This record gives sequence, C-alpha cells and structure tokens, in this order.
Amino acid sequence: MAGCKPSASLAPGHANGERTGNWTFAAMAPAGALRSTSRDMAKFLSAYLQLTETPLKAAMVESIKPVRATTEFAGQVALNWFIIGEGAGAVVWHNGMTGGYASFIGFCPSTRQGVAILTNHSLSPDALGFQLLGASPPKPIVTTVKSAADYVGRYPLVQGFWLDVTEAGGALFVQATGQPRLMMRELAPDRFTIIGVPAELSFERNSEAR
Repeated sequence: MAGCKPSASLAPGHANGERTGNWTFAAMAPAGALRSTSRDMAKFLSAYLQLTETPLKAAMVESIKPVRATTEFAGQVALNWFIIGEGAGAVVWHNGMTGGYASFIGFCPSTRQGVAILTNHSLSPDALGFQLLGASPPKPIVTTVKSAADYVGRYPLVQGFWLDVTEAGGALFVQATGQPRLMMRELAPDRFTIIGVPAELSFERNSEAR
C-alpha cells in the first residue's frame, strides 16, 4: 500500500474552505491508505447488527465486549470500539480522521440500528452520528496539567503542517492544521495522549528545561 494513489472516484478532501491533498505516507501507508465506501460500511454494519450472516460472527460479538473503562470520557473500551451507555441504551462507536476527511460509525446492538457517516471535510460528524442513534456524544473528562504554559506553542512537522498547542483553564489542547482542536491528557512528565484519537505527543525540553 505504500505510496498508493487515490482512486479517481474518491471525493476530494476539504479543510477551512479549501481543497486538501490526500495522505499517501510511504513509511506508514496504513495511516492514509485504508479507504472504503458507504456501501462497504453498510455491509460492515449489517454484519455487526447480525442482519446478514458472516463467518466472523463470533469474532464480532467478542470484539464489542467491554474490556476496561475509558479515562477520556464516561464509557468503556472494547476491541477497537468505544461503548457509551449500558444495557439496551448502549452504543458501540468509533471515529476517524485524516487530512480533509472525517468519519463516524456507530450502532445500537439492542435496537439493531446503525449509522455510518463519511465526509470529505475535516469537521467531525460525531454529534450528527450520535443524534441519529438517539444518543448524546460523550463529554471528555477535563483534567488540568501542571505547568501547562510550558507546552504552549506552534510545532511544525512538515512543510505546511503543524500542531498548535494551546491552554485553557489549566487544560491543554492540540490542533493540527485543518483539523479540530482536541484535549490532551497527561500520561507522564512531558508525555500526553490526545483524547479522541489513538495518538500521543512527547515533548523534549531544552537546556533551560522549557
């Protein structure tokens, strides 16, 4: 998949009112190379809701069993899924985002209702997805960071792409170019997880410990 070319039928991505290029990482192709269609996602949901037969049924049932509580919001973590609510009101969900694109998938096993949203814009569709499922989006747990001001700044990664780290009320937030602002949670000194995406940030201090 390294260096794969986007299909001609792929909707062009957008951020901040402008068209964006597609991510095609050579060293880490899966970060931008896994692509699907609304038709495929409907089949995926149908299998999870047991509306269609699949030899993966047992594995799918196992994958949505809670493993532990989340630390970012009130909910549970399963195998590659998040779960909010309990019993008949439980919603299994996940989201995703690359440059110029955002997605949401969620379903309620008890009612056999599911939603998949694929967008060619960097605005998160999570709120819409939860609304269509009759659920409220999970609220992140706000945590303050000691010496938060030490981390505030703009950090360039590659040409035209950077991370803006800001502080509000003692909490830290990070915003990548053309993407929404996300809260950060401290894991260890100078090491943070980004709430809402499977990513971490580590900072190296200079000789002045800044």
